[in-house]
Amino acid sequence: MQSKLNEVQQRLSEIDATKFHKMVDTYLNKKYNYSIHSTGTKTGEDKPRKGTPDTLIALDNKKYIFVEYTTKKTNIKKKFLEDIKKCLEPEKTGISLQKIDKIILACNSSLQSNDIEALKEACGDIECEVLTNSTLSYDFVNHYPFIAKEFLGIDIGNVLSSDILKENYLNKFSTISLLINDTPKPIEDIFINLAIIKEQKENKQDKNLISREAQLNNYEEIYKPKEPIEIEELINISNKSLIYGKAGIGKTTLCKYIAYKWAKDELYSEFEYVIYISLRAWKDKGLKGAIKDNYYSQDEDNISFDIKGNANKILFLFDGYDELSGERKKDLRDEIEKYGLSHYIITTRPYGYQRNDFRVDEHFETIGFEDEDVKAYIDNFFQENETKKRLKEFLESNIGIMQTASIPIMLEIICSLWQKKEFNNSLTMTELYSAIIEYILKEHSAKREDETVYKRTNRKKIKNLLGKLAFRGLTKQTILFDGDFIEEVIDEEDIEFFEKSVINSGFLKSDRQEKDMLDNNFEFLHLTFQEYFSALYVASLSKEEQSEIIRDWKFYPHMQVFFAFLGGLIEDKEFLLGEIESEPRDLIGLYQICLILNILSQIQQNEINSKIINNLNNKLIKYLKNNLLNRKYYIELLTRLENVTIFINEKLCKFLFKELIKSKNKYQIKILSNILLPLRNKYKEIKLYY
Repeated sequence: MQSKLNEVQQRLSEIDATKFHKMVDTYLNKKYNYSIHSTGTKTGEDKPRKGTPDTLIALDNKKYIFVEYTTKKTNIKKKFLEDIKKCLEPEKTGISLQKIDKIILACNSSLQSNDIEALKEACGDIECEVLTNSTLSYDFVNHYPFIAKEFLGIDIGNVLSSDILKENYLNKFSTISLLINDTPKPIEDIFINLAIIKEQKENKQDKNLISREAQLNNYEEIYKPKEPIEIEELINISNKSLIYGKAGIGKTTLCKYIAYKWAKDELYSEFEYVIYISLRAWKDKGLKGAIKDNYYSQDEDNISFDIKGNANKILFLFDGYDELSGERKKDLRDEIEKYGLSHYIITTRPYGYQRNDFRVDEHFETIGFEDEDVKAYIDNFFQENETKKRLKEFLESNIGIMQTASIPIMLEIICSLWQKKEFNNSLTMTELYSAIIEYILKEHSAKREDETVYKRTNRKKIKNLLGKLAFRGLTKQTILFDGDFIEEVIDEEDIEFFEKSVINSGFLKSDRQEKDMLDNNFEFLHLTFQEYFSALYVASLSKEEQSEIIRDWKFYPHMQVFFAFLGGLIEDKEFLLGEIESEPRDLIGLYQICLILNILSQIQQNEINSKIINNLNNKLIKYLKNNLLNRKYYIELLTRLENVTIFINEKLCKFLFKELIKSKNKYQIKILSNILLPLRNKYKEIKLYY
């Protein structure tokens, strides 16, 4: 790289005046998007002509920038002082001094710092920018290699420039593809500020609780009573940030929004580069390899980019840390250390990291949309006011679904389904996914006239094969499936059907770079779809097989969403709950009861025996009493109860009501009220209270 810089500096010092003039005009146009009016060269010819200034730039604010050039080797300061004097004479330029915004002085030699200072002083109150050989050559090598090639004949290679990044983000991240709706929506219409909260520094005695906390926070934990942080302030609070949040909460959309707004010069403009890296697609290469895969097609060795030297100018967005294997996580940590990265944001699911994985300044949690954000999203999504109103009323009357709507991907599904058919108050997350899957397989494929998908027998087989693939991937913590993995899971006689029907069903996405279908990598539209299809597959197995799976996987945090879906899909709900409570057991018991509550949130009241429900209520009272002094666990249990109010019996209800009466904590009162309000018509004393 250094040899290229030397070569550019040498060739630049030898360039003729007219070519230098046109080269810097091109540079200014590209770097600042200036509208160039050259008065010092003849249009279409490499011939100079006299004029002051050499180049005139008209700004949108009706002011002007004057540019003066020279290729002299001596008396450069004297030449520029004469040029400045002419620029400050309105009778020569026809422009008053008040309308001159800046004077740019460009030369292909070097200047001493005292000479530069003298030139700036000569400009008086008008801003002065001096471009020298070193200034220009550095920018050509690091940002604008095409200028070096076109005007100096030097091929620098593949330089990662901010322009390349911005063009990529403006093209790829300007819209968001919806899961149901065929028409992508502008990211600025769909993106509503996610609530991002700063995590409090843990006490020493809590240091080893991260795994337990992560397990507890994995599903529907939207309860932190803290002030959300604006996205604009995030980088001012922390240079190195880890943002965690559950599936579908909008972590990827957040990263893409940051990159897109930076490309528009509307966010984090203090960084020369913002580099988005999707970790799920990160192959067995270093950081330069990841950059190459995202922004180039050539070999990584051909990319000229000094990551370490530019570390203070780069904001890296590492999206999806939890989707890396243990070995690949270590590779990323090593790369961060190797290049001495000073600014980065890492996103992950709660269970996907340990607190000591990274040297981060702060941990943040993105907790999705707050109530007002949900309403704003609905307003942006729908055109008709009556439709907006009915959906808002539905959500306000259904606390469980309102909490689900705080997850962006779920709110998108809710809006899309509501647009097609309004649904009833007992809707669960499982029923939402069942509805969307049926829609895509049946109605959406019929619109596309794809009989390989919409035929009834094909739909059943597609679900089964997707379930096999999803479950094998989930147990191996794999989300990206190559041909070898697919052939290992899918029977040989089903491979042709997989290629024709399963891939066309719309639940697997791929870059489709290779002609042979299975030479490509595939992944589910979203991890929650992989978790749903896994549960659908296991629900179809024998009880003996189900028992073994439940016993083997019930204490793995990354399987929590799977078990929630399984609760909604399995035929024998009581069998599932019994297996969760059987050996092996959670010694503390909190994880186990939270898992049961997650499962119950997907089950209807008439599907469970009242004796089981009463036993569970008794256990909940016991756990709540035992954790009265442990606010973290106490609030966790209450939050889970918000989603299963239909299973609360009179005994538990009275206990919660007493807690409400004696509580002085505003947030605790709010959660208890959310639990008890739906029960006011069921229990007289609660009705009288409200």
